[in-house]
Amino acid sequence: MKSGWVTKNLGDLCRIRTGKKDVNEGNPDGEFPFFTCAAEHTFSDNYSFDTEALLIAGNGDVGKVSYYKGKFEAYQRTYVLSDFTEVSPRFLYLILDGKLKDTVSKQNLGNTMPYIKVGMLTDFQLPVPPLAEQQRIAGLLDEAFESFATAKANAEKNLQHARAIFESHLQSVLRSKKWKWKTLGELCDDVEYGSSAKSKKEGKLPVLRMGNIQDGRLDWKNFVYTDDKAEIKKYLLKHNDVLFNRTNSPELVGKTVVISSVNQANINGTKLKSYPIPAPSLTEQKAIVVKLNALSKETQRLGRLYERKFAALEALKKSLLHQAFTGEL
Repeated sequence: MKSGWVTKNLGDLCRIRTGKKDVNEGNPDGEFPFFTCAAEHTFSDNYSFDTEALLIAGNGDVGKVSYYKGKFEAYQRTYVLSDFTEVSPRFLYLILDGKLKDTVSKQNLGNTMPYIKVGMLTDFQLPVPPLAEQQRIAGLLDEAFESFATAKANAEKNLQHARAIFESHLQSVLRSKKWKWKTLGELCDDVEYGSSAKSKKEGKLPVLRMGNIQDGRLDWKNFVYTDDKAEIKKYLLKHNDVLFNRTNSPELVGKTVVISSVNQANINGTKLKSYPIPAPSLTEQKAIVVKLNALSKETQRLGRLYERKFAALEALKKSLLHQAFTGEL
């Protein structure tokens, strides 16, 4: 450890207590912030604390750290850290925000849902440099993290812009008045439900279920199978079949992919056949598909780029935190 730095227990650097309120005592229209174990705080009509504090979620979004100065309320499973000695609250926030969640996730607490016991916090060890060094490190990290946040926001903005362009072009196609419109039943050889037979974990052929059908693609995980020859003969998919989810699950209903969907509620086949579809000439259809495919690929490329950039920023953040708290920054 760097000269002049010491290792201390968190319990020696601040007062650690919990809130006393139940979650249902909050009021979304209240005057004071009410810190629970959710990702975002709610509000309360009353307050029990009036201080500068760090708030740590003891369950729920376990290990999430928030900073607040002023009047606030706290849930009984939220830890309130206050009355700091030898440590800057901002420096302590950066240490806990960077290390506490990882520490909690590695703890074997004997439960399926992790939580924080008070002893984990009081005995949590951390490096403590002189106060001036704490302030210098906090300033450097704040500046770096602000740049990270800006880079992330710009990447998200570019991705949203690409998605908006794709959606705008798609809507312009669907709303065009120059083409004839036909029903889905007129444009397809048939519109049929998929198999409702019980499948099994192993078998001759995979059976596509609702979860396997995503927007424009298939998820090739978590298959079930069938050996039923009659079912296979009746429901075997052919090239260019279009799959459409009928589920009443909001996140799955209506998702499609080109290549029969499982028979689970809630879109009626007769109504689906009567669904209106714009029907330009085949030449125009092919030109539209080419343009939409290009836009879709660009949106997917930006999505992958965003994911890589986000992962790189997170790795850099962890690296900076490690350097900061080992005296290398």
